[in-house]
Amino acid sequence: MKKITAVPSASILEAVNGQVAVEVSAAHRPDIILMDIQMPEMNGYDATRLIREKYTDVPVIALTAGNIKGEREKCLAAGMNDFLAKPFVADELIAILQKWSSPAAGAPLISQDIKDEEPVHFNVDILMHYAGEKSTDTPLF
Repeated sequence: MKKITAVPSASILEAVNGQVAVEVSAAHRPDIILMDIQMPEMNGYDATRLIREKYTDVPVIALTAGNIKGEREKCLAAGMNDFLAKPFVADELIAILQKWSSPAAGAPLISQDIKDEEPVHFNVDILMHYAGEKSTDTPLF
């Protein structure tokens, strides 16, 4: 588990493959899961099905470079709540997180002025780095 500056109150749990994703989510109930589809040992579809056996209410967002016809439907059929095709832009990731996050006490998860000022609550560059979309020179920890 890592504390990072992308979302100060969040812990980022990383999994190197689908099997580890299932194990990590069983040990630490996540608030939201960004699930890569193409992973070694166990793909994102199978990992999501197993996670759904324990958690039916945790949002699972598919991250996939496979944007072929029917991919979104396949992800939803596997139990995922939403779909984000790679490469994605920061605004798409922000919209997904706002849609599926439930911040405590109704406080906004993400600053609306994120592009115009220094982020206070959310650093999209760091989150995009963790989602595999770009490298960053911003300190991660």
